[in-house]
Amino acid sequence: MGANHLMWLRRTSLGAAGIAAAVAGKSVQNAHSYVVRRRELQLAAPSSPNASQLRILHISDPHLTAWHHQRGKFLSSLAELAPDLVVVTGDLLATAPALPLLLDSITELLDLPGAFVFGSNDYYSAKPKDPTIYLRRNTSHRGEKTSDLPTEELRQHLVDSGWLDLNNTRARVTAGGWEIELSGVNDPHMAADHYPERARATEKDAACHPGTVDLRIGLSHAPYQHVLDQMHADGCDLVFCGHTHGGQVCLPGQRALVTNCDLPPRYASGIFPWPLNSDLGNQYPLLGDGRAPASEITAEARPMWVQVSAGIGTSPFTPFRVFCPPEAIVLDVVADQLV
Repeated sequence: MGANHLMWLRRTSLGAAGIAAAVAGKSVQNAHSYVVRRRELQLAAPSSPNASQLRILHISDPHLTAWHHQRGKFLSSLAELAPDLVVVTGDLLATAPALPLLLDSITELLDLPGAFVFGSNDYYSAKPKDPTIYLRRNTSHRGEKTSDLPTEELRQHLVDSGWLDLNNTRARVTAGGWEIELSGVNDPHMAADHYPERARATEKDAACHPGTVDLRIGLSHAPYQHVLDQMHADGCDLVFCGHTHGGQVCLPGQRALVTNCDLPPRYASGIFPWPLNSDLGNQYPLLGDGRAPASEITAEARPMWVQVSAGIGTSPFTPFRVFCPPEAIVLDVVADQLV
């Protein structure tokens, strides 16, 4: 252990003592006790897609290191879920040497239609910090130095494999018989988000994907409220985010203490309608498996749906979870006609 690690441990002894007390209890979820959440969402479609159901696999926050072979196996196993579309909401890496393991783990998924945005830890490697800092303030990466991760190599590999880079841009894709319009932003947690104007959708996209859009999807690593408001105003039906780790250290019932952004802790993970003052707001978020009962929503009163993943990994310096298991999510979107 280096001198920097020793200094960090000394500075955070009080925080570490509190964490150790939690770890000693039965409430602790091992950082590798992965689960696959299975949810269903009924959405009123403006047209009749060529398939009644669209299966979306949501992956977020693996924070992979070169020694996370068990996490890599979990990522590899997700191809067996046979999704129509893969959406990735960032923080794929924790250290640069993890890139080969990551690319090997998602090889089969790269054969499927996919889209991604990056989080701050796709640019900057994980650093040791006092874990209690999350209880005191937002740990924004604004003003961070130059990237020390193989960001561009990762980006190029994903794009060359056919996935769509949605960092501050738009695109169109056909997946599972659905015509989908996508918009995304680079990580708001480091103030890198610039919401794309609709005019930036390319003529090539329109030519390749003519006709009515069946679904509008937004991607953002961190679920900052201004980004969710922008996506709602833009007409997104469904938004996917990560970043929060579901609170990572929660009270029983997966009740988060923090989100590390400006979203209230109640919404640190799960699926819920946006804006939060929606008539359905007090029924959500849906944290586990199940169906989001949206059939009573009319064309005039449709919320945007937001899914925040609790994530697959953690920082290598805080490799534990409490009442918050690591997760990947399968969301089956079922088409319903507007009423």
